[in-house]
Formats: sequence, structure tokens, C-alpha cells
Amino acid sequence: PDNSQAAFYSATVTPPGETALITAAVTLGWKDGTPFFHCHAHWTQADGTPGCGHVLPDDTRIAAPIQARGTAIIGARFEVHPDPETGFNLLTPRPTDTPIPRHAHPARALRLAPNQDLIEALEQAAQDAGFPTATLHGGVGSTNQVRLHEPAPTLAFATELLVREGTIRGTAGPPSSLAISIVDLHGAIAHGHLVRGDNPVLMTFEAVLLAS
Repeated sequence: PDNSQAAFYSATVTPPGETALITAAVTLGWKDGTPFFHCHAHWTQADGTPGCGHVLPDDTRIAAPIQARGTAIIGARFEVHPDPETGFNLLTPRPTDTPIPRHAHPARALRLAPNQDLIEALEQAAQDAGFPTATLHGGVGSTNQVRLHEPAPTLAFATELLVREGTIRGTAGPPSSLAISIVDLHGAIAHGHLVRGDNPVLMTFEAVLLAS
């Protein structure tokens, strides 16, 4: 640790044997001109120990077939760029010159910066886009502690989360709902629904909002 970044990762952990992936959220983008992804996942190690956190793209191999659902975005893509606020190189949406077909579904690719409430910022993005409601696709990021509607252990201030399912209120519709899995810097894990107005972004949050 030094003064170059706002936070630091733990040492890399490599569990023995095969780890069973339960669920994951992935932002697929580009880094230095080559494909790259940012993945947070919930898993079970070979000895039955549960885990949750960051999956390293260069050091992880898929050992068996998996099922994945994805949303392809047209007119933008996620690229890794330096972020002077945090000191990290972060996936950030950038426009492309790809023509958008008429049949494309309205959507917004976004990256949320630190210290804004996660749900309120997503709601503002949906409102700015004119979406009555939006479905959240992906959802990889971090929060400063976490407040859930469900009973949960007290987590340390630095957490990483993945969104399992999300609906965001824009100009109308029911209240927003984000179902997440989250882990703190000590490895404590929690699952539940985020409380609106009490979950500030820690470093970043990437997602796609699809009008619904």
C-alpha cells in the first residue's frame, strides 16, 4: 500500500481443486486493445467453504460447461481507462461509431463514481434516459459498508458486490429493487436487497440499464 490508490486488494487466493461457481456478474470490455472482464462471483470451494469476491480473468480457468446470459450493447463499449479519483484503471463506457439499428432496445451503459448512493444514482440515470422503469443487467462494483433489508452480519467498510437481479424506477413504476451478494474485506458474506439511500459506491459500479 502507498498513496497511489484509494484502496488495495488482498493477496491472491487460489483454492485447491475445483471451485463450484454459484452465480456471477461480469462486465465484458476491452483493455489495451484486447478483451477483458471484471467479474464478481459467489462460489463454493472444493472443501465446501463458501466464498465471494473478485475473480481474476488472467488466472482463472473454466473447468466444466457453464450457462451465461448476456446483453450486447450497440453504440458503446466498456474500456479500461485511468481514473484519477481512485487511482485505479477502471472499465468505463465509451461511445462507438457503430450504427444503432432501429429495432435496438433503448439502454444505457454506465459507470457510477464513488460516494453516491447506488440505487438513487441508478434511478437518476433511468430518469435522465426517460425510462419509466429499467432492468439492470450486469452489476459489478463496491460499496462503503452495506445496508440490507434482510438481517445480515455487520460487514467492514470495504465491500465488493454483484447484482443477482435488479429493477430500477425511472419516471414511474414500482420502487427500485436490487438483490445482491456481497463480501467485505475480511471475507464475511451476505445476501439480500439493498436499502435505498444508504449504500454509497466505494470505488466503482458498472452496469447496463435496459428500458422496461
